[in-house]
Amino acid sequence: MSEETTEERQDNELAALQAIYGEDVTDNRTSVQSKAWRPLDIQLKLYPHRNSEIKDVDCYIILNVKCCSSYPDKPPKISFKKIHGLSTDNGNKLLSELKALASQHCGEVMIFELSQHVQQFLHDHHKPILSCYEEMLIQKREMEQSKLHNIQSKTNEEVLKQVQSVSELRKVQNLN
Repeated sequence: MSEETTEERQDNELAALQAIYGEDVTDNRTSVQSKAWRPLDIQLKLYPHRNSEIKDVDCYIILNVKCCSSYPDKPPKISFKKIHGLSTDNGNKLLSELKALASQHCGEVMIFELSQHVQQFLHDHHKPILSCYEEMLIQKREMEQSKLHNIQSKTNEEVLKQVQSVSELRKVQNLN
């Protein structure tokens, strides 16, 4: 039994990804009419892992993975076509993590592993998409809490000053 070629490994990985993610996998190689085999060049639309904590999340990433002919012995080129519901900073952090993960997994097929990492990251770091009204309500609540905190701080300062004044008065009375 011979070892699989890189072509076979890439073709098998694509078949597995299509079975798992269905229509969320796009093979970019199909747009060019050529019968010659070409390395994987795919897009995956990935959502957070689904569980009971997250409902109706409008958050996803379209992950581009472009492999060379020697993949998986060399890591693929990884980029994002679109990031939705995740901050730019978190998007950059995720991309760095994916590139490091790809380097660690050289020699083995890894796109499913990278996809799982994206989904977990989205689950852990997504930011909810709020309407303007919802954002306004949150800002109003924060302003009210800030005002309340300021009032409490001023009240505490005034009470402290009164206590200090009473303490000084007692000292003066005790001296007389």
